[in-house]
Formats: sequence, structure tokens, C-alpha cells
Amino acid sequence: MRQTMLCAALVLAALPALASAPPADPPAHFLRGSECLDPHLVRGFHTLDHNQVIVDAGRRYYLIEAAPSCWNLRFASVIAFRGDIASGRVCGAPLDEILVRGEPPCRIQRMSLLTKEEYKQVQLERAAARKAKRDAAKEKSGG
Repeated sequence: MRQTMLCAALVLAALPALASAPPADPPAHFLRGSECLDPHLVRGFHTLDHNQVIVDAGRRYYLIEAAPSCWNLRFASVIAFRGDIASGRVCGAPLDEILVRGEPPCRIQRMSLLTKEEYKQVQLERAAARKAKRDAAKEKSGG
């Protein structure tokens, strides 16, 4: 009886601490089944910033966000994927990675499907941002 009372008192004492704890990060989103990326179907990719990549895989398009430590994606001319051991598909699961030659693997944090229109819009925005950056650099250099 005393043990039960002691356990109940400990649980009640811990409740305020649990209630004031900061919320946990939202669960990582990953794809399932036929939504997953088949690395053999990849036709191209574009980096958006230091850790985001859009991938053209034929009839499907993907937005992939790698771990923040993956600063090297921006400079990669070729990437590969390490996915499920059995199927090779990349779903954004905890062990899925982007591989860049000569660098440690980049863990995939988040992965989502894009429509063809969203993919094209992201490409246009990327091209416009790059052009604006080039024009600003040219103007700054006085050319």
C-alpha cells in the first residue's frame, strides 16, 4: 500500500514538469509504398539551398530536406541515394541518405511529393533568385 501511495505521489509531482516541457519537434514526414523515390528513375536534381533538393524522377517530383549539417549539397554535381535495404527505395525514413562523392552521407530529414506545376514553379523561382544574385554582383562590381 505504501509503495502504491509513493508511486502515485511521484507521478503527481512529475505532472507539472511534464506540462511545462516544451513541445517536441513535429514528427518527420516520410512517404510510403509507391510514393517513395526509386533512385533508378531519377532524371535530374536541383539544389535550392544548402540542404534542400528537388528531384525529377520521371512521373514524380520530390522535395527533399537533408540534415542541416549537409552544407555540401549546393556544390554537388552528382548525387546518389541510399534507401531501404530490401527495395532500395527512398521514403525519407530515418536511415535514408543522400550521398555526395567525397563527403559523409547526408541524412534525409523530410521528404514530400511535388506536383509537376509545383516543381516547375520552384525551378522558376530558383532561376530568378540566381539571376538576381548575379545581377547584384555585376552591379556591385561596376560592370
